[in-house]
Amino acid sequence: MAGRAASCRTPTAAFVALAVAAALAAGLWLAACGGPTTYRNDTYRFSIDVHTPLVEWKSAGTAAGRGFQVAFVDPDGATTSDDRHLDALTVTAVTSSRSVTIDELPQLRADLGKLAAKIVATLGTDTTAGAPADANVGGLPGVVVAYATTVDGRRVVGWQYLLVGNGYTYGLNAGATGSDWPGLRAAFERSIQSFSTY
Repeated sequence: MAGRAASCRTPTAAFVALAVAAALAAGLWLAACGGPTTYRNDTYRFSIDVHTPLVEWKSAGTAAGRGFQVAFVDPDGATTSDDRHLDALTVTAVTSSRSVTIDELPQLRADLGKLAAKIVATLGTDTTAGAPADANVGGLPGVVVAYATTVDGRRVVGWQYLLVGNGYTYGLNAGATGSDWPGLRAAFERSIQSFSTY
């Protein structure tokens, strides 16, 4: 008995429409069920996938005319009396004076480590910081420093990343109160690892 020959056909318009509708529905479902949203900044040429429960809070615009800052916060997380969100991922971009060659990476990382330590020292009081560790996020070299600090009587723990490339130094600071950190750590990690430049 001869078997039926398989045939390849061009997808019909109805099939294509159904596939598109399914893809859109899947995207809406992911967004509604906690899928990430992508934040893009075409001026400072970076993007980051923001994972729930984090949401965009505000953009600070230029910092001393040289950079930009945007914060993604847990809207149900800890805040201080001046409406500062303690459970937040902040991304900054500051113009770099020059590009860095491979031979300069060790010195760059040493310099970034010193800068990261200074940055975390300004976040609060009674600050302790780990040793800077080499980091590479989205293909950009840099450092990461783990820290703990006190803000308005609340202990906050987090990471300060400094990355260099694309004509900018990018800072990613993820921090949360000690009680909120375990629930936010995975969202911070996934968001930071999605950071890329273009």
